[in-house]
Amino acid sequence: MKKAHTKWLIKGLVFSLIIFVLVGTGTAIATSGSKEILVVYDNIKLMIDGVAVVPKDAAGNAVEPFICNGTTYLPVRAVASALGKSVSWDGATKTVIIGDAASIPTAENINTYGNIGGNIVNGGVAALQGDWIYYNSDGLSKIRTDGTGWTFLSTDNCEYVNVIGDWIYYRNVSDNHNIYKIKTDGTARTALTHDAQYSYTNNYINVAGAWIYYSGENENLYKIRTDGTEKTKISDNKCSYINVVGDWIYYCNDSDMDSYYSGRLYKVKTDGTQSTRLTTNGGEGLCVDGDWIYYLDNMSFLYKIRTDGTARTPFDKQLCGLNVTDGWIYYRLAGGGEGYTYIYKMRIDGTGNTIITADFPNNINSQINVVGDWIYLPYLGDVFKIRTDGTQMKLAD
Repeated sequence: MKKAHTKWLIKGLVFSLIIFVLVGTGTAIATSGSKEILVVYDNIKLMIDGVAVVPKDAAGNAVEPFICNGTTYLPVRAVASALGKSVSWDGATKTVIIGDAASIPTAENINTYGNIGGNIVNGGVAALQGDWIYYNSDGLSKIRTDGTGWTFLSTDNCEYVNVIGDWIYYRNVSDNHNIYKIKTDGTARTALTHDAQYSYTNNYINVAGAWIYYSGENENLYKIRTDGTEKTKISDNKCSYINVVGDWIYYCNDSDMDSYYSGRLYKVKTDGTQSTRLTTNGGEGLCVDGDWIYYLDNMSFLYKIRTDGTARTPFDKQLCGLNVTDGWIYYRLAGGGEGYTYIYKMRIDGTGNTIITADFPNNINSQINVVGDWIYLPYLGDVFKIRTDGTQMKLAD
């Protein structure tokens, strides 16, 4: 048997030469840099559905498959073309795109933060990345913002959903609230923690870049890498309502409560330094938007304060639900009576107060999640959604 041994120096992922697909291992390899490899050519033939296929590159030149370390590599363009799929290469994200590119995150629509702080403090029911909404409703699903492409991803009952790139991060209620991740296509489900201590109120997680910030053992503030390594305690304080913005973590410190048993607002650097108390009175439901923190005081009245702790300003509204994003405050009123079940919005300067809807059931949840032009709210194990302009109210798929 004739074998030709050739050494190639492949730098990074230089797909201008050829794009290959891995066959026989079921394992994806992520790498960059330069590496010298020994490849074996052995007159390997390709058959697809009983038809012989001669692999060719984009210029029409024949390209022979090869073997490296016991694994056979085939040119993906030839395989995809034989299956009626187009192939392209996104250099910005280093992504081989086979078929529809719409579902592939691009450099422009990959999140820096896994979810907005206002959604996290409301249970993280839904998260937005690009034109996809990822949400929990009797399991984890995704749907495009235009209502198409609904896909069921996992039976896990999820909280605090975060999405960055190809990964979804969440608390798995089905497994003692441990932190999990799963690919946006529903594969590679992985537990990142195995020692979660369930807390009725303090299970928050925020994903920022390569780190997950969360309430861990004894409700103390921790971080862990998105691959599950380098678990690090940031603070001994008991923390709730975590918001991560830049190099700062904002939270309610339940180790420093006021006379109404509400944790005072604090901030601390992501490396654990410069812990700073921001308020004298306690609060809850804090949402960081720009240079301002919006929160409910110990009597559920709405306030805002600058991220340096100055300029505390009241809104004269008593609320039971709060979310702040993109210049708008979304809320529900506290107490009973008319308007209690309404969903409202107003601008962050207090103007433009508007009823979004008065038609929600009486027992609709107050956890307002805003994803693009949609609002998602839990309801008796399901999720209601409605446009932020008050139209298209319905149960989520």
